[in-house]
Amino acid sequence: MNYILIIFKQMVTISYSIVKTGERCEDMKVSALEEYGLRCMIQLGRCQPGASMTIGDIAEQEGLSVANVRKLMMILREAGLVRSVRGRSGGYVLAAQAEKIPVGRILESLGGRLFDKGFCDRFVGTTGDCANSLSCTLRSLWAILDSVVGGVLHQMTLAELAGDARSVKIALHNHLEASMNQTIRKEGAGIPLERVSKTLSH
Repeated sequence: MNYILIIFKQMVTISYSIVKTGERCEDMKVSALEEYGLRCMIQLGRCQPGASMTIGDIAEQEGLSVANVRKLMMILREAGLVRSVRGRSGGYVLAAQAEKIPVGRILESLGGRLFDKGFCDRFVGTTGDCANSLSCTLRSLWAILDSVVGGVLHQMTLAELAGDARSVKIALHNHLEASMNQTIRKEGAGIPLERVSKTLSH
């Protein structure tokens, strides 16, 4: 079986399990910065348009320290995702409508992409040059995973993520399918989509 189909089959098994059961993947590695930063953004995303929240409000709602939330809000502000509001009822507001903020952009500001152009340069080993530079299967693996996962995250908006659990699952299901189809067309030249759909359904 083509390795692209193997990757997609594993991804869809995990993703659909999360969508159907709402369970977290225990082996999934997410940094504290990404987890807490997203939670702060969700709090702001649930506010009425133009309404602000103080650092103390966010910290109380999420069970975080004020110092931790202050650090997170500084990162998000520098990324242009939130802006500070002065005055008695000041605090932080979203820099754009929640419907126009992709989840992928938030995560990139907090931790970067899964696979970027300089990824391979950080793992060249002791020789200074990658031993597998001419025939690297790992590069293909990470690039395809980044394409699918990145597609989902950049299609999913903060407004969708700030909804209820059921609506989030439906949005995730739709974005996952769209992202996989797009990646198959880009990376899986010559693989009939009907064959992919049949493989993923098993």
